[in-house]
Amino acid sequence: MNKDVIFIGSSRGARAVIADQITKETQLSSYNLCYPGSDITFHKFLLNALIKHNEPPKKIVLIVDDFAQLHPDKTISFRYDRLYPLVKYNYINQELINKKENSILSWVLAMSRGNKENLSFSKKNIQA
Repeated sequence: MNKDVIFIGSSRGARAVIADQITKETQLSSYNLCYPGSDITFHKFLLNALIKHNEPPKKIVLIVDDFAQLHPDKTISFRYDRLYPLVKYNYINQELINKKENSILSWVLAMSRGNKENLSFSKKNIQA
């Protein structure tokens, strides 16, 4: 996801920003990472993950719907549902565990990545 411009935000950005149109108009590659109902902690998580695993974008645009997005509100949240399909990645799974979201499921998924050889404590002969 090495793009020039990244849009991060909630529903307004998800509905109003068309990344392909921005790319056509500006000649800067862009991607929309806005999710309806998402809060500022989710946006920060996305940004940190993006920068950790990609080249930093030239521009990051945070689209704030209203002040509720910056304060606890029952209509917005950390969008765990957007992370569930990505639990095969350790940092995603660890974030779910840290936030106590489906921690039992997350631990099971983490354990499923291992195999029988990782759980064997018998002495092994190594051939060089």
